[in-house]
Amino acid sequence: MNYGTIKVIEMSENCLNFINERLLPLRDFVKGLNKDTFEPDNISEDSGINDDPSKARYMRDYQSEAIKQLIFTGMGRGILDLCTSSGKSFIIANTIWTLHKQYNNNLKYLVYVPTRQLVDQMYSDFLEYGYDKKFITRLSSGLKKDD
Repeated sequence: MNYGTIKVIEMSENCLNFINERLLPLRDFVKGLNKDTFEPDNISEDSGINDDPSKARYMRDYQSEAIKQLIFTGMGRGILDLCTSSGKSFIIANTIWTLHKQYNNNLKYLVYVPTRQLVDQMYSDFLEYGYDKKFITRLSSGLKKDD
């Protein structure tokens, strides 16, 4: 397989098991959906955050389309190349929420960000969108156990 200019010669048994157990079931799930009628879920609506007009968060068309692409094309993985304040963390939060509600509510998700500041920002954003803090774990150097 080719990934850009990197050629993968052989996959480990663990990697093959991961693909078979995690990615292929999602592919089967996606096959049963109609991309044109599929609607992503909005954590802000489901959590009740949108009941307060000053805190309401609604999905824009390009955000909904990004979630569809991440699910239908990337099987839950992908790169979001959007400008500042375009709602990348909102897209990530709602992709996870959609997969949680419509696919499998027992899965765990891992979001990588390059700096400690972004770890804190994503954590705050997810709480602001309506996630319960008991379902979010932050990992970074310098965090105390209680954080």
